[in-house]
Amino acid sequence: TAALELFMENGVAKTSIDQIAGRAQVAKGTFYLYFHDKEDLLQELIYRISCHVLDEAYRAVDSRRTDDFIENVIRFADAIIEYFKRNRLQLRLIERNFSWPLVTRQMSARTDAIWQALIRDLQASPLARTHTGDGMFKLIFVIVE
Repeated sequence: TAALELFMENGVAKTSIDQIAGRAQVAKGTFYLYFHDKEDLLQELIYRISCHVLDEAYRAVDSRRTDDFIENVIRFADAIIEYFKRNRLQLRLIERNFSWPLVTRQMSARTDAIWQALIRDLQASPLARTHTGDGMFKLIFVIVE
């Protein structure tokens, strides 16, 4: 939370580990127990924000789901856009740091409930006939990106 606040206030480059530790009221050594460096922390924050956004968008679609897969995808994308309209600072942080390698590294196990639900929905869609599981994972990324 401290890092997210500082990153959004000052930017990633202008935020030091000392500032993060100070805001979090922990020793600098404690920071290093959990994160290798500032980049490691940033990746974790991007991952958490991304999962939160995807979860919120998925819930929005799930509450108004239709039988039309394309309509559901459009609603999913709309929900993501609406989230970032309300949270512009998070959008700025993510737009500069969201990447396929980050998603691939963080989601390689694909055990998060939101990813499982998205994969399940994609497997039940007409796209499942023409895409592998990995292809559908990449499709999620393309939709979100």
